Amino acid sequence: GPWWARDAAPTPWVALTEGRVTIEVPAGWAVQRITAGPGSARVQVSAPGGVPALHLTQSVTSEPASLPDVAESLRPAIDVAPSGVFVDFRADGEVGGRPAVTYRELRAGSRTDWAVIVDGDVRIAVGCQTGRGPAERLGEECLRAVRSARAVP
Repeated sequence: GPWWARDAAPTPWVALTEGRVTIEVPAGWAVQRITAGPGSARVQVSAPGGVPALHLTQSVTSEPASLPDVAESLRPAIDVAPSGVFVDFRADGEVGGRPAVTYRELRAGSRTDWAVIVDGDVRIAVGCQTGRGPAERLGEECLRAVRSARAVP
């Protein structure tokens, strides 16, 4: 590319608001709303080239929930999934300094690290998808997304 495109400029971030959630994502990543297929409706925010990508799902609870509540509700779904799809489930995980229920989803050719957080009556799940190479630490875009995710009225 041109010489000026090679400068490692700091990534600009933009606020993405979807439903009841706002989250910071890298500017220039492609935003796609996915309503078909398995899983709940979600937003996928992908780097040029497709990976890494961020996935955002949300659900509104009838009353404010706690992380232990969330862990309890997730565990049965994780237990019935085929062996090896969901691993490293932690009810007391932490991402970017924020308490979260964390687990890893392994699918053909990809790995997604999920962090589920609660803000009032909104349960927010942020997934950080990478290739199936050796597990590297979570990228800055992932930490920032989890740290910034919050419910909006």
